[in-house]
Amino acid sequence: MLMAALRRALGTDGIPELRTMMASAAEQLDALNNRFSDLIADVRANNEILQTKAGQLDEEGQAALDRLSANIAAFDAEVGDKDGSEQDPAAGDENAPPQ
Repeated sequence: MLMAALRRALGTDGIPELRTMMASAAEQLDALNNRFSDLIADVRANNEILQTKAGQLDEEGQAALDRLSANIAAFDAEVGDKDGSEQDPAAGDENAPPQ
């Protein structure tokens, strides 16, 4: 019934157009996700570089590094570990059902 109403509203030519729009939206979301993943990797890599140089920073530089690290940790905690990539394989999944 809904599809019939959509066909009437869009006309028979509207369905392929709707599929194209949906495919385009999925492609755009995938591209955004890829860019976001790249951003996360870049930030973490730069933070690791800064952490290795932490002993060489002056007091102001160390304070800036501490703020950056705290912001990264807070954002990471807010987002969570949706893909399980931060799970320690030796620890197992605490949310997994017992076997």
